[in-house]
Amino acid sequence: MKNFTTRKLVRAGIVAGLYVGLTLIFLPFSFSGIQFRPAEGLTFLPVFFGDSVISLFVGCVLVNLFSSFGILDIVIGGLTTLVASLLTRLIYKKTNSIYLALFPQVLLNAIFVPLIIYLSGATEGYFINFVSIFISQAISVYGIGVPLYYLFRKQKRKKTGIFKDEP
Repeated sequence: MKNFTTRKLVRAGIVAGLYVGLTLIFLPFSFSGIQFRPAEGLTFLPVFFGDSVISLFVGCVLVNLFSSFGILDIVIGGLTTLVASLLTRLIYKKTNSIYLALFPQVLLNAIFVPLIIYLSGATEGYFINFVSIFISQAISVYGIGVPLYYLFRKQKRKKTGIFKDEP
């Protein structure tokens, strides 16, 4: 645990807490076929901070404890966030494109959230939920996440804000 620091632990807690808080604020829309989770805008963070992969996973698992879809949402939803966050980090490292890097966040959620809804006995069809989740994820991930990414990138280049004391 050579790279473990108090700073990383605090940042991890803040990211997980922000994910939970932003999801719970929009609770009526956070767990449905027309899902709107502004917290998904935070999914750009693995580009800058590898530890945020786990933070987003923990935040997702914690917030899914409030889901009416139960254990399916906790396990499948959490694992979807974990895999998508890992892919975001890896794709960005390979391509340096935020648009490509964030696509797993949209696609994997569009595939697996409707599956959770379907397996939970929902009457809506899988494809309808796929399209709905795809669109709502794209709005949150790209509409919120991309502007935040550019703000963070600017701060990182200038070594200001959250990057002020970064090595």
